[in-house]
This record gives sequence, C-alpha cells and structure tokens, in this order.
Amino acid sequence: MLAPFPVLLVMRCCALMLALLLAGCATDSGPRFDRQGVRAIDPAQAVDGPEVLAGEAVIWGGVIAGVQAREDGGRAIEILHYPLTPAQRPDMAADPGRRFIAQHAGDLDRERYARQRRITVVGRLDGVQRGQVGDYAYSYPLVRITDHELWPEQAVGAPRRRGGLRLGIGLGVRIGID
Repeated sequence: MLAPFPVLLVMRCCALMLALLLAGCATDSGPRFDRQGVRAIDPAQAVDGPEVLAGEAVIWGGVIAGVQAREDGGRAIEILHYPLTPAQRPDMAADPGRRFIAQHAGDLDRERYARQRRITVVGRLDGVQRGQVGDYAYSYPLVRITDHELWPEQAVGAPRRRGGLRLGIGLGVRIGID
C-alpha cells in the first residue's frame, strides 16, 4: 500500500500550478468606460429626436468608415455602428447599424485611425448632420467625443480568437475552459 503523503503533495502542487496558470491568463474583460449617466440610445433614435436628445451622454462603437478634416481644425470620424460587447468593444458578430459621426477636437494620425479599425467613443449628442452615403442622402447623428478607445487592429470579418484556456495532457486528453 502506498503512503497517502506523496499523493496529497502531488495533488496540492498540481492545484497550485493550475491556480497560478489561471491567474496569469486573466484578462480585463470588464467595461472600459463608466456607464453612469449614460442613456441607452442608439444612433437611429438619435436621428429621430435630435432636439430632445441633445447633450445626452452615449457610448457607441463600430468600425471607422473614414476620417475628414473639419473647418475648426478637428476631425470628423465616420463610424459604422455595431452594438457593444460587455467589455464595450464593437461586436463584429452582430449586424451593423446606422452610421454616425464622432467629432474629435484635435488632429488624428490618419494611419492609426484608418478605415476598418474598431473604435468605441464616449461623448455627448450634438445634433444631426446631412450628408451622402454613395448616391443616397443620409442623416448622421453627431457625437462630441469626450473619450475613446481605438482597439487593436483586426480585419473586419476575420475569425475572432476565442478566449479561454486549453491544456493537453498525455495522449489525447484535453481540458478546455471557454
């Protein structure tokens, strides 16, 4: 009969190693921006009621469609809206919504703020701007940016890397946590 001491020691060491491994893989999946005082308004609602909603705080995200210079020296970022994940990143698996324009007070590096980059903006609604999307007249809700996050580059439509932990032991035994 084997003594229980070595078995308990091995089990404790394995449990400690697993705990350390899991702690090292932890990511910040919580919200980036504080939602206090932010109303759940989508861009379509902002176009329908610009006078009533003027000045309301929003957190919107999506994919950059273009960046244009403004007369006051700032930049207008045209964004195709996507719903946000709980971590406030644009959810590229969801259907896109309406386009909106995020007004940035300063200059932006056009290479960093390139088409197809994912972005989340925090700001206040500032009316509606008439414009064109292709040959069609379009009404863009305007957001004055107070803060924003430009997410790491990822091609639109590229497969998302799934989170989680994968461990392989021996011959074909696999443990996965998603």
